[in-house]
Amino acid sequence: MELIKKISKETKRSIILDGDLKRKVFLDIAKHYKGIKVVNSREGSNPFLVAASNRILPDYGYRIARLSEATGIPFGYCFDLSGVLREVQEEETYQETYHGRNLLDQIKIRESSPNFPIKIDWADTILAKDPKDIKFGCSFELKECPVIAYASSILNHKNNNFSDNDIDSETGLPNQLILKGNRRLFNEPNKPYQQDLTRLILTQNLSINSNFPNFTHSSPAGRILIIKND
Repeated sequence: MELIKKISKETKRSIILDGDLKRKVFLDIAKHYKGIKVVNSREGSNPFLVAASNRILPDYGYRIARLSEATGIPFGYCFDLSGVLREVQEEETYQETYHGRNLLDQIKIRESSPNFPIKIDWADTILAKDPKDIKFGCSFELKECPVIAYASSILNHKNNNFSDNDIDSETGLPNQLILKGNRRLFNEPNKPYQQDLTRLILTQNLSINSNFPNFTHSSPAGRILIIKND
């Protein structure tokens, strides 16, 4: 099994989950994940809700969009599209330690000695019911052929700018950081909360922010970005 699957270069239009489709998907989520409170939010989004949606959306011909596919989207909204997995701590200091360790175990089945940090698109996960997670009752399950990006050259750098014309077509991350650019990467890899697993959010002004360790918070500006299945 290949660790990294190439992403199609064909341009597809990503859209916001809304209207009748959103209503149907959320009803199905409520039925499938009954009793799991972190996915029963109707305001904003969080990674749990995004991964839960990714289980349901194929029934309607869609899936969650990748960071690299987030093109032509409107300003004013933010999107949970990816997570960043750094070296997992021995002690469960943060609530995401369990989820980080669980994802790392799945990655090691495919790659015995992975390089950190690792970017994981939620498009490559589904939410699984998990009684071992005593806080939320669920965890992230990698799909069969995930696209796992080792992006240490960028995600080991601190806050800086980048150009909209210098984006890696497969990861959706900038190729390099510069002093003057029209977009910004918010990233502080040496902060304590930047260990284990953090959210990688495309913000309202199209900046990329990895400084979100809280997986349960749902911003009112949060939306779920989807794309037609291949």
